[in-house]
Amino acid sequence: MISEDKEKATWEDLDTWVKIAKITNAFKRIPKTLGYYWTGAEALSSHVQTIKNIVNFKRCFKEFYGIYNITPWWMDYCHGSSYYHIKEYKIAQKYLRKTEHLPAGFALKKYCFLIASLLRRISNN
Repeated sequence: MISEDKEKATWEDLDTWVKIAKITNAFKRIPKTLGYYWTGAEALSSHVQTIKNIVNFKRCFKEFYGIYNITPWWMDYCHGSSYYHIKEYKIAQKYLRKTEHLPAGFALKKYCFLIASLLRRISNN
């Protein structure tokens, strides 16, 4: 079930989990972090690739996200952060604003700090 499609490079594992989720909902939530995902160097090309990956992901799973009219907070954060790093501040602000008020109970203090920090820097540019 793992895709070898070049459009899905770097997120083929997520693609596989979404496919599995379409077949069954027999998942259990584990309320702690089991690992971290490194998005790469601060090179311009890695941010451009992240934007391409998110666009491809949204296109591939449009029927899933379209039903609920949602985008996961982490996708908006990565989208906004990547646009910020390539100096596309207005676009960055659009995505980061979506993540500004994460639901209570999220253990995401680091991300909330980063989001607020990026939005402050954008308003200073």
